[in-house]
Amino acid sequence: RRVHGGFAELFGGMTGLFSGAVLVTDIDDFLQPSQACVKPMFKDLSSQNKQEKATIQLDFNDSTIAESPSVAKAKINLTDCLACSGCVTTAETVLINEQSVGEFMQAISTHTRTLVVSISPQSCASLAANAHITFEKTFARLSTYFRSLGAVLVTETSIAADLCLLEVRNQFMERWQQSGTFPMLTSSCPGWVCYAEKSGSGNVLSHITSVKSPQQVMGSLVKHVWAPEQNFTPDQVYHVTVMPCFDKKLEASRDDFSHEGIRDVDLVLSTRELEVMLREQNIGLETLAETYDSNGFVNLTNENTMYGTQGGSDGYLEDLLRFAVTNLFGGKGERKEKVGRNKDLKEIFWEIDGQVVLRFAVAYGFRNIQSLVRSIKNKTCKYHFVEIMACPSGCLNGGAQLRSDSLQHNREILDQVKAVYEQRTMCAPETNPRALSVWNVLTSDEASRHSIMHTQYHNRQSNVNPLTIKW
Repeated sequence: RRVHGGFAELFGGMTGLFSGAVLVTDIDDFLQPSQACVKPMFKDLSSQNKQEKATIQLDFNDSTIAESPSVAKAKINLTDCLACSGCVTTAETVLINEQSVGEFMQAISTHTRTLVVSISPQSCASLAANAHITFEKTFARLSTYFRSLGAVLVTETSIAADLCLLEVRNQFMERWQQSGTFPMLTSSCPGWVCYAEKSGSGNVLSHITSVKSPQQVMGSLVKHVWAPEQNFTPDQVYHVTVMPCFDKKLEASRDDFSHEGIRDVDLVLSTRELEVMLREQNIGLETLAETYDSNGFVNLTNENTMYGTQGGSDGYLEDLLRFAVTNLFGGKGERKEKVGRNKDLKEIFWEIDGQVVLRFAVAYGFRNIQSLVRSIKNKTCKYHFVEIMACPSGCLNGGAQLRSDSLQHNREILDQVKAVYEQRTMCAPETNPRALSVWNVLTSDEASRHSIMHTQYHNRQSNVNPLTIKW
């Protein structure tokens, strides 16, 4: 394995960069160091010695792989990984040749497509805390940086998150009124979705809301709303996102999020990758000028502060609970909470005259996801709605966020990131004029709204033969 440049600190260790839900061993969705790939991904194997094995080696500098000279070259991309029911590759074991920094730099150097960059609020908060500047200043300076690389639009995904919250409300109310499938489960975490699809839990998939994640809604808005308004076709736009999670690279590569071979999100950069890019170019956020762009896809107030919703993982539970209590029960009753066996499992009950009328929960981290899936399979789950994230503490603590080698220091960093994240002007999506203006456009065309806001899931049960694994 060869790793070059400053990115060695990203890919030098043997711990997986993807979330625990993606790398769970009991669904055989990753290649261990001693495990051979079980899928026929090599060329012309019939003419070669079948006892020979390919050695796949990463090179994140030039986007090539080294292999045994006597065996044909293996090219495995993220689409292959998602389609395969045998394994999901980790960034240390198989080349991610379509989601690398090298691919990004090569793409922007050609100047053949119009660059658009969308930054997640969680990534922005992590970079802001690291640079000791405000959330708004960080976004404005990142906007300056990406414009220096040729971006014509720099936006952020919280406006897409607001649209997701509004659509999740609609879907929840439809299920409630039609006695639909409960609990309703969030879909914004690709690690969780990947686990649900590959764990053989076909009945679980019907519980997941069909509303896309904010990243993919933003992709649809950029390629199919903004681009036509600017007289671009989708293939003329190169859309890059900055995300707190490496699993987002997998999500962007799903075939469900492409149209006629054109992806809604062409490439995902992680928070850590962006920080290394800035450092290797000797660019400090504190030295950059600020560019405040009032385009329709930035959640910017008239005072150049940023709108946001309560909740480090885009606030699905809190927003839906407020909406459901108001619209189903007229705001009557009281809220009660119970922390589960760990801090990442929290139950929220809404009671009226001592009777529980709504049961919501937050389940972060794989151990809580496992228990939830088990209860759904056993038909013992009593919740109406669950906000699920693969990472402990949610998206603000995503696997691609900036962190140190010290566990105690990481706790302090997370507290700082939360504080910066909450600096934004918190408001419900229906009171956010930026989000409402886009929402009104979407709701005027039902077919367009469904295409932009909704997706589907696939049951990809594992079919790995345990005899092929070298334990």
